[in-house]
Amino acid sequence: MNIVIVTQKPIQVLNLIYLLGGIDVFPSAIIAVKPGNVSTDHGLIDEYTDSISALKLQCNILAIPLHIVEKVSSDETINLLMSLKIDLILSLVDEILKENFIKTSIHGVVSAHGGILPNYRGVDCISWSILNNDDHRVGITAQLIDTGVDTGEIIDTQTINLSSVKPCTLNELHRKIFYKCKLFSFVRAVEMLVNNGNINSKKQNILEGKQYFSMHHRLREIVEKKLNII
Repeated sequence: MNIVIVTQKPIQVLNLIYLLGGIDVFPSAIIAVKPGNVSTDHGLIDEYTDSISALKLQCNILAIPLHIVEKVSSDETINLLMSLKIDLILSLVDEILKENFIKTSIHGVVSAHGGILPNYRGVDCISWSILNNDDHRVGITAQLIDTGVDTGEIIDTQTINLSSVKPCTLNELHRKIFYKCKLFSFVRAVEMLVNNGNINSKKQNILEGKQYFSMHHRLREIVEKKLNII
């Protein structure tokens, strides 16, 4: 089975390879997308530079082909994906993917959204759920993505017991959700495909939620305060 990981954050792939190895599945290829030249996220650029060498070493050890491309949806990337005859793509990129990208995989593209769908679509959804006192909707959603903003079919949701991790900072909470929930959601999707030959998913009712946008820093300060109250 051809499982391909597409990523902008090589360090996350190192962890994911380890978890997939636990179920005797290894990616048939990994595609690393360089940070955009116009990006102002210097942290992303630094992370990529520091971690791509480690990923190259791991891929050499495991004999996993590693391809480095400039853009997610360029003709070069799409042609590469088509040539790999992919069963499933695991997406660790922070971009809206186009239809021609999604169609290169027989069973689609799995992504892990930081927020519970359909209630929280968009960005900063974990922060918005805390601000809205929706503590039971703090977590991630694995979805088979489409061309919309977090409107794909839902595979699985995983929540975190907020009271059990407080007091903490927002960054600490994101780390806990990442290591307790996010990466494991990819593994569960792969297990479904390997064991059943398909991925069970259900359509969203987007009227049940709304799309959120970047949270203002003053609102984020309120979230930080809420996280520090036991």
